[in-house]
Amino acid sequence: MSGRHACIQARLKDYKKVFEMAADGLTTSQIAASLGVCRQTFYTHMKSDDKLRKAYEEGTQAGIGEAVHILKEMARERNLGALIFWLKNRDPENWKDDHSINTKISVRKQAEELSDEQLNQIIQLDTVTTVNSTQTAVNTLPGDTNGTLENP
Repeated sequence: MSGRHACIQARLKDYKKVFEMAADGLTTSQIAASLGVCRQTFYTHMKSDDKLRKAYEEGTQAGIGEAVHILKEMARERNLGALIFWLKNRDPENWKDDHSINTKISVRKQAEELSDEQLNQIIQLDTVTTVNSTQTAVNTLPGDTNGTLENP
């Protein structure tokens, strides 16, 4: 084993340091750089060294656990930002910012029952609506409340 390789091995065996850095929220790239190795080398050693992998995984979980504990304490102290963050992440179905509605509409059967003339009318109506929406967006500038901007 070369001197350089032995030095790398020794740094990668500093399980306590890996645990602490992972608990502090450092990424694998940051941990690897701190140990003086590239990210790929760090990953390779984590695959073959159970203690290294365990130190990283347990450190990561310890850091998350500490953050959750602090967040819960802040929420108990009525910190509005902490409460919102907690709710959005623990119950995203009810507390997410995006309230879009996902629906599935079965149009195929209805479209098959329409005549060619009716389908063409729908296509033309959609085209006119799209064109009108585009023209409105182009002709309306910020501050133009009535949308009647004259073309120069």
